[in-house]
Amino acid sequence: MKLLRQARLHFREGNSDKVYEVDLCEVGSDQCVVNFRYGRRGSVLRDGSRTPAPITFAAAERLYEDLVASKQAEGYQTAGSAAPVVSSISPAPITAADAPAARFLSRRDQAILDRIKAGPGTRTSHRWPLSRAVWRAGERGITEAAGLLPPLVGKGDRFLDYSIAWSLGRIGDDTTAGALRRLQGDTRQPYMVRRMAAEALRNLSQGDARQAMIKAFVSHLPSALRGLAEQGPASDFTKALVGYLKTARPNDFSVLEAIYLIDSPIVRPGLLEVLRTAPIERNYFQRFRYLFKSAEFRGDAEVFGLLAKRFEKGRSTYRAYRPRTRLYLRRRVWRTLERLAIDRDQAYVPMAVGVLLPFTDEDAQRRREDRLDWTNADGRRGPTTRTLHWDDFGYTWAFNQILFGQSDRYRPRKSVADYVCAESYLPGTAEPGRREELYGALWEQQPEALLRLLLDSQCRPVHGFAVKILRELRPYCQELSVPTLCQLLATRYDVTTRFAFEQIEQRYRPAEPDRDLVLAVMHCDYAPGRAVAQRWINQARDFFFSDAPFLFSLIRSPQPETRTWVRSSLRGLGLSTEVAEAVIGQGVSCLLGLTEDDGDLAHDVAETLLLACGEPLRQISAEVIRDLLAHPLPAVQLFAGALVLQHATLAQNPPAEVLQALLSATDSTVREMGGRIVAGLSDATLKQSPDLVLALLTDAAADVRESLRGTVQRLAVSDPLFGRALVDRIVEQLLTPGLDDGVPRFLSQLLQQDLSSATGHLTADEVWRLLRSRSQQAQEAGGSFLASRLPPESLSAAEVVELASHSLVAVRRAAWRIFEQQLERMRRSLATTVRVLDSSWDDTRSWACDLFRTAFQPGELSPAVLISLCDSTRVDVQQFGKELITRHWNDEHGAEYLRKLSEHPAPSVQLFATNFLERYAGDQADRLRELAPYFLSVLSQVNRGRTAKDRVLRLLAQAAAGSEATASVAADIVARQSATAAIGDRARLIEIMTDIRRRFPEMPLPLQVRPVPVRSRESSHGV
Repeated sequence: MKLLRQARLHFREGNSDKVYEVDLCEVGSDQCVVNFRYGRRGSVLRDGSRTPAPITFAAAERLYEDLVASKQAEGYQTAGSAAPVVSSISPAPITAADAPAARFLSRRDQAILDRIKAGPGTRTSHRWPLSRAVWRAGERGITEAAGLLPPLVGKGDRFLDYSIAWSLGRIGDDTTAGALRRLQGDTRQPYMVRRMAAEALRNLSQGDARQAMIKAFVSHLPSALRGLAEQGPASDFTKALVGYLKTARPNDFSVLEAIYLIDSPIVRPGLLEVLRTAPIERNYFQRFRYLFKSAEFRGDAEVFGLLAKRFEKGRSTYRAYRPRTRLYLRRRVWRTLERLAIDRDQAYVPMAVGVLLPFTDEDAQRRREDRLDWTNADGRRGPTTRTLHWDDFGYTWAFNQILFGQSDRYRPRKSVADYVCAESYLPGTAEPGRREELYGALWEQQPEALLRLLLDSQCRPVHGFAVKILRELRPYCQELSVPTLCQLLATRYDVTTRFAFEQIEQRYRPAEPDRDLVLAVMHCDYAPGRAVAQRWINQARDFFFSDAPFLFSLIRSPQPETRTWVRSSLRGLGLSTEVAEAVIGQGVSCLLGLTEDDGDLAHDVAETLLLACGEPLRQISAEVIRDLLAHPLPAVQLFAGALVLQHATLAQNPPAEVLQALLSATDSTVREMGGRIVAGLSDATLKQSPDLVLALLTDAAADVRESLRGTVQRLAVSDPLFGRALVDRIVEQLLTPGLDDGVPRFLSQLLQQDLSSATGHLTADEVWRLLRSRSQQAQEAGGSFLASRLPPESLSAAEVVELASHSLVAVRRAAWRIFEQQLERMRRSLATTVRVLDSSWDDTRSWACDLFRTAFQPGELSPAVLISLCDSTRVDVQQFGKELITRHWNDEHGAEYLRKLSEHPAPSVQLFATNFLERYAGDQADRLRELAPYFLSVLSQVNRGRTAKDRVLRLLAQAAAGSEATASVAADIVARQSATAAIGDRARLIEIMTDIRRRFPEMPLPLQVRPVPVRSRESSHGV
């Protein structure tokens, strides 16, 4: 167990003299414990621990500090200093060969060194604070001051300690690392000092020591980020970091500083994403300031520049980010750069590049002007008006200082940190050709930085600035490689493409033509350069146009003018088969890869391919044409149609799906192309391809279907076999669900009108299939064949009834006629025929009722048929059934009617059955017992069936007055019902029971008869 930190505390008050010791110990790799001892001074101290199990160093350190702080709050005093944190940093040892040689110090550096030697408590004649001198020693790299700084730790305020940590991180070595460790581990130091000490230690460590330190930082990350920080990938870590910060507590945002200390390829993209997108608000802003100063310390141009842009553009309502704070940060960006430049530090250029690169043309603000009015101080002149103009990037400070610090066009306003236009210059007018930047000599020493700006920047002023300097660096420009010049030509800025073309034109040799150079010029935005490149191609046409990749690169050039030029150049020029086939392959791949935004490019590529590669395109495969037709761009679909139209074999025998795709396209010009192909097809071709014709007849586009109507009628008349084959296919299509809207109706009309002459072969089964289809259009077609394909005598009674209930009124009416014509046959199947009365269609039921009233005489309809009508769920059918029963009444069937109708649940039928009660059940005990469920059902109805109830009660009263057998049945019914009946019915039931009791005293009834008590007159008056 290794002791990392220890605190000895004591407490004295009166007779109390106590000791409290706290140890922070390491027991394993990033595994620590916090132990303590306490008791009276001089006695054996008692042991304890705040960590039952080892925890991480960060958690143990917080626990250690909390315990010490809690004891100090109780009045304990520090008895001994704490041991420093043992850092895992092991700076690379400095050998004798690495030791710096003695050097001459400038007067400025010597003054800085002298001020540091003077120490705290003294001031120069300029009242120069010691902390500023220490800071400048680090800025200027005065290594002679490194040994003077450690003794100054703790001898001044926090700014001095912060400056010491900052400078030691730049000029220190292993001999001064101990002071940084003490600063990092001293919890009494402000957080900013400890953080800078950690940054300095990271900067000094190298190799394995640096990796060990980074590993320790990773181990202290939250669990949600730790694994991804170690293994990646970077994209997943970025997502996890953004998600973590959305729900993080304020203290959790310190994870951004930990990530910057790690700064590995895995975690850096996530940090940059946060710096680019996170709002400058609470929780974020403080961390942004820390990272800004760390980036300044490291010379990290990317992070420094990214935050510099955020400070330039980012405004916020957060109170800590007030306008004065923002102004300070914007000025500090330039102050940092300016000091580097003044010190002739080579870091100025990369740091300036870092500031310039984040700005794009989209960051430009609308050019504006403002009128300022003021009165001269002498008061003798009237108010003066002056107009101020701001250019696109006038709101920036460091950006303008870098680019226009020596410009006559702009004037800086330091008080607000912006640039306004000089009175002689208006935004948008021509800019001067001379250079305008500050510290041009430093830029000239690093021309590769200017080249990087041209390749990576998306900001027009930056390109103009870099080109002006590079034009004067001719030896460097002459060494630029061809690929680099091609990259410069591909930019979208005229000033850069013009510069690149000038370099290319200087080195181009017509005797040794260079395809890559010519292509780069032909694709660039610089029109004069493209004109020169066209002249170069014409001078060696055979050389250039014999190369398929070069030729196709021109065909699909991003410049419309280049595409037009190459198309006109290829007109009449015969390409070799090998070159043409290679160009076709590249062209098809290009067209298939285009998006909906590339309509003009697709049109030009297709037109050029048809012009230059016509003969090889006549042999292109149908699979390629299908792929082209599936593309969403109309220009690509038109190209596919043109390929079909000029194809050697497909022009007269196109695949059905290809032709259908053309004819059903959403673009009218593509559909016209399909129409041209169809118009060119011969009758012989169409007759041999009924499937193709059917595909066109079922096309979703109505105009495509209609265009074939006359052709189909002509072909069916001229070739009956073709007509029958087409009719069979149409019938199957009508029976197939899921057709596009309008197609079924069109096919149905086609069968009934245009192809009627070819439908004679349809069988009865096929007609029935149409009639029974769920498609109304199929049913209409089947209905049109009903009379000709289904003779009345061939139809069974069930089929006639089915037709009478068909959804089409024409079919129902046809069934009515058949029914009337075949009435005698229908009489023989009354059990089936009567179902027509229960049809779901009102008109059929009305017709059937009239027919049964007039066509059937009494006695022809059996009780079973009539009762079946009453069993219908339709009220009107039930009513008609009761009507027919009365019409066809026969006394010998009365008991059957009563028995069957009494089982019906409908109150109206039950009421109808009561008409037969007295005659067919009044004095028959067995029949009354059989009808008991019916009586109970009627009597149990609530608020309905009054008439039926009265009839049943009257019948039961008659039964009670009859024989003992009928009275017994009535007694059972009324006894059961009396317990649940309504009050009105209960009195009647009790009356029936009393009548039964009077006549048959021994018959069991739930009734007790008590004599009415007689009271005397006096008792009634209470006497």
